[in-house]
Amino acid sequence: APHLFAPPSHAACRCIAEGFGGASFEWPLTPAQHATLYARSPISSVDEVTAPTLTLIGAADMRVPPSQGREWLAALESRQPRPKVPGAAEPATLHDALEYEGEGHAIAGAEANAHAVQSAVAWLLAKLEVPMQ
Repeated sequence: APHLFAPPSHAACRCIAEGFGGASFEWPLTPAQHATLYARSPISSVDEVTAPTLTLIGAADMRVPPSQGREWLAALESRQPRPKVPGAAEPATLHDALEYEGEGHAIAGAEANAHAVQSAVAWLLAKLEVPMQ
C-alpha cells in the first residue's frame, strides 16, 4: 500500500490540480488545501442529495479511485433508508451502482460502454416509472 504521505501518482496530480482550478500545488498538501479539496468533493454534499442516483464505477479508474465511488454509494445509503414498496419482498433502492472490471474513468470499452448506456436508460425509465415496450 502506498505511504500516506508519499507523492501522488501522475493521474492523481492532474485531479488535485483540477480541484484547485488548474493551479499548481506542492506536496504534501496543507490543511487548507485538504479543506478546499473536500469542499469541492461530492462526498461533502452527500447530505443534500434527495434524488435517486446511479453511479457508474470503472474498477481500473486512475482518475477517481473505485473505492471513492463505493464510499459515495455507502454514504448515500446510510443517510436515506430504502422506501418500502407495498407487496415487494425487499425495499426499493434509491441509489444504485454498476462497476466495470478493467474500465477506467470513461468506461470506454465498446461492450462496457454499451452496457452502461443501456443500463442507465433502463434505470432512468424505471425511476420515472415509464413503461418499457
